Amino acid sequence: MNTNILVSVIIPVYNGEKYLSACIDSILNQTFNDFEIILVNDGSTDMSEQICNEYAKKDKRVKIINKLQGGVTSARRCGVKEALGEWITFVDADDALTPDALQILYSYTNEDTDFISGYADMHTHRNKRVLSIEEFRQNTTKGWVIPPTPWGKLIRKSILTDWCLDIPQEIYFGEDALMLIRISFSTNKNAVIIDDIIYKYRFHNGSVSRSFIRTAEYLMILKRLRIESIPEKEREKYLQFILVNSFKNLKILLEYSIKHNDYSWQYSDFYKSIKEDVEKCGYKLSFDQWIMSQLRPAFLVHLYYKLKMLVKPM
Repeated sequence: MNTNILVSVIIPVYNGEKYLSACIDSILNQTFNDFEIILVNDGSTDMSEQICNEYAKKDKRVKIINKLQGGVTSARRCGVKEALGEWITFVDADDALTPDALQILYSYTNEDTDFISGYADMHTHRNKRVLSIEEFRQNTTKGWVIPPTPWGKLIRKSILTDWCLDIPQEIYFGEDALMLIRISFSTNKNAVIIDDIIYKYRFHNGSVSRSFIRTAEYLMILKRLRIESIPEKEREKYLQFILVNSFKNLKILLEYSIKHNDYSWQYSDFYKSIKEDVEKCGYKLSFDQWIMSQLRPAFLVHLYYKLKMLVKPM
């Protein structure tokens, strides 16, 4: 067995028979050679396990872990524990890597970083930069700059602690952002953002990101977990950045309410907590944020955004 493995590619698999072969092939055909593939079969009931077994028989770089269904974060955690590589990258079973993805990502590794992020083909705005550890943490808590996904990244295994991957199973949307926050507080090194496209994201109707409807109740749970993902002694310092993310989610609630004429979010704990946090940290509101946090009754908010959409430049 080759013990000189530089990168472990972890693929959580749950009923992924439709795209799984294409995903695995995209990794086996990489221009970079020092890697292993860990397929974590998370209780699949389709032909996924058989497909995994076929690849493991054909290529010794492919390993399989079979487990009871526990969710994607649980599958990633199992994969990390079995990984031999110094660096970890995650790939979803319905996606793929570009042919030179691992080569590009690994070329940026050095002793001064534990985290390298590239982009997927769906990202139209890309920037190359080095983020200081403080910028890294601010941007993960805000949900800005770094694509809020575990895939498209190269992460040093030593910082992927159980805490980074210990996300409650009932969190099935937004769990990736929680993981990134925890990663940023598990290192003291800069983060490297490269402008290369290294990931092929597959849009389909089964994607959670396309079908999930964010409610005020769920966003309150997610906000609480974002705060708890920051070490307790640091939370007050980063509350303003959590607030930026809360306003971003509030805008999504508002857009949904305009479409469905449902303004119940204005009486939710999530909305109340935003107003409390604004006062607590002396946050300076933009005009849009002030509109969302102050205007009552709801039809005034509705009217403002309707007018804004009408005058929006083409």
